[in-house]
Formats: sequence, C-alpha cells, structure tokens
Amino acid sequence: MYVTRANKTHIPQIVTIWIDFMDYHSVIDPFFKRSDDGHINFQKYIESIIPNDDAFLGVAIEADRVVGYVLAQKTVYPPVFVNTDFCMINDIVLLPEFRNQGKGKMLFDAVVDWSRKKGLDRIQLQVLPENTPALRFYEKLGFKQHLLTLSINI
Repeated sequence: MYVTRANKTHIPQIVTIWIDFMDYHSVIDPFFKRSDDGHINFQKYIESIIPNDDAFLGVAIEADRVVGYVLAQKTVYPPVFVNTDFCMINDIVLLPEFRNQGKGKMLFDAVVDWSRKKGLDRIQLQVLPENTPALRFYEKLGFKQHLLTLSINI
C-alpha cells in the first residue's frame, strides 16, 4: 500500500468510503446523519479541495484501489496568538478490512509531511468521545486532549 495526493479519478471511491464513514458516525451520534444529497455535496467539496494548495486530500492505494483517505487543511486562528496557523485533520478513514495494520499511520504520516512542507507545526482534529477505536488510534499517534467541544440542541 502507498499514500499519494488524490486526483479526480479517485473521487468516486473516496465518496463511497465517506458514505460508510458518515453512516458509522450517525449510529454513534445522530447529528452526523447524512442528508439525501450529502454525498453530492461532499463530492463537490473534495473537487474544490484537490487543487487547493492549503488543503491535502491523500488516498491510500492498494492494488489500484482506494482503500482509505485523509483530508486535512491549513487553518488559521485569529491573530491574537503567536502561532496562528495549524493543520486541521477533518477525516482519516480506512475500509474496515485495512484497519489495525499500520495503514492509518501511513495516512497520518502523509499529513505530517504535508504540514511540515507548509511550515505548520501543530495538527488538531476532533473525534467523538464514544468512538473508542478512533480515540485509541489517535492516542497511539501521540494526540492528547486539548479542548472540549460542547453542544446543546435547542
């Protein structure tokens, strides 16, 4: 398996993986239920990400098949901090049969390389507290809890 920057030919497979990814998360938290046209909007979104120099969409390829992807972006805090720029990982996803084999770390390492080239020295992400496999994966990579996101339905 290898990781490379995504191109337009990878989009249909990425979208298929994203659908399963979102359906998994909607079981944990109904907030993540996909809209009927969610996959179409996601496709448009990643089409705009591919040429964006401040974003990274990487794909894990095995036997000419996309088996996972990572989506990360340069993000900027307001100019009230010394370090305002950082990398935000939106998604790291592998098909279930490719998990727990070190392949997720390959996707993460690609983000680290991209971040360093962009001059970013901090990577952040959000994860559902109930998604214990993802939490274990991120903790194994060295992530530590930093901020808590709170929400309320009104």
